[in-house]
Amino acid sequence: MMILELHRPVSKTSKANLCFDALASAYDTVDNYGKSVNSEHVNVFWGLAGDNAIKIKFCAEQRIPWLFVDMPYWHRWTIKNLEWSINHAHWRFVPGAFHPTKYHMFNNNRLSDIGVKLDKFELKSTVLLCPSSDTLTRYYLGIDSAHWIAQTTKQIKEKFPQCNIKLRHKPRNLHTSGPDAATTAIETELADCSAVVGLASIALVDAATHGIPTYYTHQGISPTEPIASNLRTLDGQNNSCQQWLNTLANYQYSLKEIADNKLDDILKCYLQ
Repeated sequence: MMILELHRPVSKTSKANLCFDALASAYDTVDNYGKSVNSEHVNVFWGLAGDNAIKIKFCAEQRIPWLFVDMPYWHRWTIKNLEWSINHAHWRFVPGAFHPTKYHMFNNNRLSDIGVKLDKFELKSTVLLCPSSDTLTRYYLGIDSAHWIAQTTKQIKEKFPQCNIKLRHKPRNLHTSGPDAATTAIETELADCSAVVGLASIALVDAATHGIPTYYTHQGISPTEPIASNLRTLDGQNNSCQQWLNTLANYQYSLKEIADNKLDDILKCYLQ
């Protein structure tokens, strides 16, 4: 029998508890407050706060099952409208990884229901560079985001010296991160871009939604890797963008959908 070990945050008011409460209403769960991972259960982590990064790395190294929960690709929680967020915001659920990395043959229905339509690609002249947080960059590469920016900028300039590089840091303020903290909307940043380069930023999914090619610097990390190209190639566009966005749409769910067992397809890998 599958049991979800919910690694609850220290703060009782964390919105992560809304996800965990919805999971607890639909599945067999055990709460974990600061304890070590349980090798007999599916360990569920919300983001990389606290000691989650250490625990996740341990699970990966020891092949202990784990489920990652974090912000979605679309319908993100917003503090500007909490009523909407509670009823309609989605959350990302990925078994054993931060982002899905394999295609699934989903139709367009869920993506369409979310309200996403793939834009037609038009060639422009600027590359948008989207670093991830220091925490995530250190987790994967052992360096901070400033070093990643320097290395990646050098890579781009060596191959395309005339290329204009625009930098977009992960929006963050004292209260939140993501769109709510952005001083410039991602749509505005993308308006004059011919490509977007990132490590694991969700901005890569925004780019793909707008029909803009995405590029990764390291394998196994990017949320658009199956439709992206290695930075070394920085030309052309993979035509499988629609199918990949369909896949991503099926890895995010609202609180009501979680409580209604809509995660069954994602969690079935733990029942085999």
